[in-house]
Amino acid sequence: MSAVIFFRQDDYDKHMWVCFVGTYCFQWTAVLPDETVKYACVGDDIVLPWGYTTSPRTVVDSIQWFFHGSSQELVAIFANGNFQPTASFSGRVTQLTRAGLNLSHVTNGDKGNYSVEVSGHNASGVSFSYRRTVTLRIVELQTSDGELHATLDPQAIYSNTTGRWSLVLSCGNFTYLTDPPFTMEWQTPSGAVIPSDGYTDGHFQLHVTSGGDYTCRIPQHAAADACLHNASSHHATVHVDRMEARMTLMEARQGQLEKENKQLKNEVAELKDREAHRYTSLAESVYNLTDKVNQSVAFTAWLIAPHSGNSIIVTFDHIVTNVGDGYSPTTGIFTAPVAGLYFFRLTSAPSSMNAYPDATLRKEGVAICVAGSAKDVYGEEASCGATVHLDAGQRVWVGSGNYLAGSYTSFAGFLVNVD
Repeated sequence: MSAVIFFRQDDYDKHMWVCFVGTYCFQWTAVLPDETVKYACVGDDIVLPWGYTTSPRTVVDSIQWFFHGSSQELVAIFANGNFQPTASFSGRVTQLTRAGLNLSHVTNGDKGNYSVEVSGHNASGVSFSYRRTVTLRIVELQTSDGELHATLDPQAIYSNTTGRWSLVLSCGNFTYLTDPPFTMEWQTPSGAVIPSDGYTDGHFQLHVTSGGDYTCRIPQHAAADACLHNASSHHATVHVDRMEARMTLMEARQGQLEKENKQLKNEVAELKDREAHRYTSLAESVYNLTDKVNQSVAFTAWLIAPHSGNSIIVTFDHIVTNVGDGYSPTTGIFTAPVAGLYFFRLTSAPSSMNAYPDATLRKEGVAICVAGSAKDVYGEEASCGATVHLDAGQRVWVGSGNYLAGSYTSFAGFLVNVD
């Protein structure tokens, strides 16, 4: 058995003096830290080390101890220099320094809350009262049924540390939520004595890879911590069949291999999907590139008959080339079938020696080059060229402010690079 003690702080820190207008001071001392756990067996003594100090002008009138568990009652009172336990605790409690209390021969019925209350006054008659509380919980240090049980877990486990499979032996049914204050030792089939590999869910464990008889026991030096009067009688043996042990380990390894094989298959399938996706993306890129490479736009158009006079759009009626059908001989307008960089060339000649060339290449009405005479020189020919970017559907045409000669005036263009 054991006693688990939890300390509950009040409004004042245990290391802080509580002073009242300079008349007196009070301080708790020797107080257990929060959540202190102290183990003891049934029949052991429990010490509750409450203590305090006061200033010289402080008078303590009484100290009272209370129990709240299976019943609610006064444990003892100290007043006028006398310590007096109640009938229920007579012969089992003694006062320690100041407010400390010793509870002897604890039993399961002693679990509950224990409080101490210190009351007093100062020289001016101002009263005070302070209380501290601990929780005493009796827990089983032995197993849930008082016996040790050694078993073989049905499933093998894999250790990432050792890189191998092993069988798990469990010994216990202990009631500890955390590691007990003692350990278990195991005797192997060869007679060697080794410690447990760990403690989990109320069981000490041992990892093995071969069959035989394995015995778990509490060492003699840990008998007192385990609340055992005769540790040699507290042991348990589990038999591990050698053939079944081999089969269990083989099945575990086979299961691991199957799992790894399945994982590898999934990884291979994933890689294939990635490669297929990459191939599809590459094929689409090649297709798009090929489509761009194969995209051709080019045209050349001449005037057959002379163009007479001023005109916003000159219609070139003789088509030499019209790859991509971008130029319309009906409207005289080139419309870009695809977006890209285009080059255009315009050549103009006057219809008589008494006229001068005057033609303009326009993109959506905006001049991009002029084939004309800067000084109005009669009878000369002129040409110009321009590289311009067009979006699909944008238009280019030729406008003129003069008479143009047939056969000597032409309009041409081609796609340099598609977007």
